[in-house]
Amino acid sequence: MLSTSVRRVANSNVRSFSSVDWSGVTDKLSSDAAKSSVNKYRGLVGQVDVLTSKYVGKEPPAIDFDDYRKKIRAQTTVDGKAASVVDVLEAAYKSFKPPSAQSSTDADVSTASATASDAAKVALADTKKELEALEKKVAMMKSKRVGKDTTVDDIYEAYPDIKKEVSEEIETHQWHKDIA
Repeated sequence: MLSTSVRRVANSNVRSFSSVDWSGVTDKLSSDAAKSSVNKYRGLVGQVDVLTSKYVGKEPPAIDFDDYRKKIRAQTTVDGKAASVVDVLEAAYKSFKPPSAQSSTDADVSTASATASDAAKVALADTKKELEALEKKVAMMKSKRVGKDTTVDDIYEAYPDIKKEVSEEIETHQWHKDIA
């Protein structure tokens, strides 16, 4: 299971780092600290490539337990019975099953992506509605431009808030309110 995952990663685009034009990357940087960081990263990528070519796709060599039985004669007690240390280690080695990798990250990312997508759709719909309202307002303002033939009623129709404000000022006798 694990070796399959490692092979899959090794065969993916992760290995494409070995084809990066590192001199082109460092030439675009101006600070020595940034160039140093890129060169350090380049060294790490090189180490990964070496280890990948060394281990990926190759089965580990088989352990010769018979040879170890000849060399190691130590005994241990298992369930009250004497047993060879090598036999105990061989049984543990053969019965070992590594746990499968469980990742909740993919589910979390897809949930967050769906939530963000829904929020974006709502925001887009709201923006379209607001845009339509603003376009109507701009069209109305263009059609109701003030000129020498404009009447007070035309202004009141175009700007109802001005009509309300003027009416309140007249009712409260605030004749000098907006005069500088």
